[in-house]
Amino acid sequence: MNFPDSASRPQPHSLTDLFVSFTLLALQGFGGVVAVVQRELVERKRWLTQEEFIEDWAVAQVMPGPNVVNLSMMIGGR
Repeated sequence: MNFPDSASRPQPHSLTDLFVSFTLLALQGFGGVVAVVQRELVERKRWLTQEEFIEDWAVAQVMPGPNVVNLSMMIGGR
């Protein structure tokens, strides 16, 4: 896939920013969290492109544990 250079898009300012963002997402979305997470990470914060979100969310779903936590670990590890 052709993804834009990660240096050209916003990144979490700190680990605290990452933690607060995902904590708020986790508290908002019991059950149907995917739409809330997509809106926050792709449209509002622009940490991921739509394609990256779809691929990362798919990986997060097959990993053991809560999907949002898995996704936060993948983004935090970049």
